[in-house]
Amino acid sequence: MMEEISQQIKKENAGLSHDVSPALKTLFDQGRKKIRILLAEDDLGSQLLLGRLLERLNYDIDYAENGRGVIDMWERGDYDLILMDVGMPGIDGLGATRVIREKEREGGGHIPIMAITAHSAEKDEERCLSAGMDAYISKPIDLRKCLEMIEQLIIDIASLSQSAR
Repeated sequence: MMEEISQQIKKENAGLSHDVSPALKTLFDQGRKKIRILLAEDDLGSQLLLGRLLERLNYDIDYAENGRGVIDMWERGDYDLILMDVGMPGIDGLGATRVIREKEREGGGHIPIMAITAHSAEKDEERCLSAGMDAYISKPIDLRKCLEMIEQLIIDIASLSQSAR
């Protein structure tokens, strides 16, 4: 299985030439730290595929396999973004997002959360956004679109934090 995942990563990378957007490059040029992403995904293959790609693009990635792990790591970590699989065991992605949003209401802050789900119906996207997620992408993941969405979420949150100063 690991060989299949490795081959898939090579195949995805071969077809993906992704340059960092000028806006995101400006954030790095202003001395911004490396972008930290918490990838919440219970499927090892999906975790490795997306995680390795993001690491190659110089993102700092931590992994959680279930909603409880996401909540615990978010509370301890200093993340810029959470990529959240919706269908995880135990506390699912929707439940974990609701817990995070409730804690943010109590203590302030807002971390962007992007839903990753195998469900692609419009009602599924609405459920994710209603739970407090900021963006939504369905599986199989279009890596180019996913990277564009990640960059936009990071740029949006950086813009908000700069305007709050």
